[in-house]
Amino acid sequence: QAKLRADVAKNDQEAAALGRMGQAAIAGYTAALPADGGAAGPVSHPRDIMRFDGAFFTWNGGDNFTDNPSVVVQHRQGGRWTDYADQSGEIPVTLKFPVSQTQGGSPSDAASYVTGRYDWLWTADFEAYVSWFAPSDRPQATPPGIYRFRVQGLRRQGTPPGPVRYEVTSRPFKVLPWSGVTVEQLHTVGSTVSFKVGPAHVLTGTDAGGNNPITASIGPIDYPDTYPGDAYHSANKPRFIQLARTYARDSATGATEWFCFTCTFRPWLDAADASRAYVTFRAPSGTITKVPAIEQNGWWVAGRPMPAGSTAYVAPGDVCDAWGDYNGSGAGPVPGSDRGMTCVPREARRLASGTGASRTAVSAAASAFAPRAPG
Repeated sequence: QAKLRADVAKNDQEAAALGRMGQAAIAGYTAALPADGGAAGPVSHPRDIMRFDGAFFTWNGGDNFTDNPSVVVQHRQGGRWTDYADQSGEIPVTLKFPVSQTQGGSPSDAASYVTGRYDWLWTADFEAYVSWFAPSDRPQATPPGIYRFRVQGLRRQGTPPGPVRYEVTSRPFKVLPWSGVTVEQLHTVGSTVSFKVGPAHVLTGTDAGGNNPITASIGPIDYPDTYPGDAYHSANKPRFIQLARTYARDSATGATEWFCFTCTFRPWLDAADASRAYVTFRAPSGTITKVPAIEQNGWWVAGRPMPAGSTAYVAPGDVCDAWGDYNGSGAGPVPGSDRGMTCVPREARRLASGTGASRTAVSAAASAFAPRAPG
């Protein structure tokens, strides 16, 4: 028992000594760190997006030794901002490090860092999407509405440099339903009007080992697998976002399930069908009548015969999935007087048109923010 007490006392002394050494080393290292460049603030604000896309916010914060920013995305509801998403598996955050010239970086990176002029550019990514399963704490689809990023962090500034809290808020941005649903093969046989819903796509992928490539048609509505491939998204999205489809096949049934583990950060829905659709009959007098369509063996058929002398079309926003994603383009001779959007939720219609309360809220909330350049 005496030996045990002596051993414990000796271990405690050694642990305390190591702690003091570490504390002194960290204090010395921290004191030698330069200030962070520029001033805390927005650098690049998010754009308005539709579902199946990402909104990006870049700001000048602190170095990664000092800063570990807390980021939330807030949703404006009833005139108030409420937290909607955070970093517990929803918002990836990346940082642009200073890179030496030998590694392809700017010649000024190292000098800017040493002299306290390096801008530490952080980027947060928020995906709007429809999930392939129903979460327990939120809707299955990102609600249409007005959102913003809110960031809190620490950066080194002052003389001598020391940690100072900062807070940065993005301009508001809209999240809209996806408008990529398509109306295809609209035609009339006698007085029966029917069409198909898309888009379906033929995809190619490999098994988990990168072997045995196959192709398959995904639909009727094949949603985007990943972010758009333009320069804006390539410059802002996290590097781990890559289009690499794989599949798994059930050995008992032969059924094939497609996956893309690196396409997105969140679990985007792969495919679905329309849930509501309308065909419009236009009489020779110009009177229009919206007729619900019913799905029959892969075709959507107008619920009643088209009157003699009338013409048929499907207006934009008259075909929707269960979450209000819709057809952005019509089919047939759509008159300019028919704005469609029959099955699109009211708030989404207001957001898309930029009118009413939605536009007022965006304008009021955005008035407090002005663009800035990194310091």
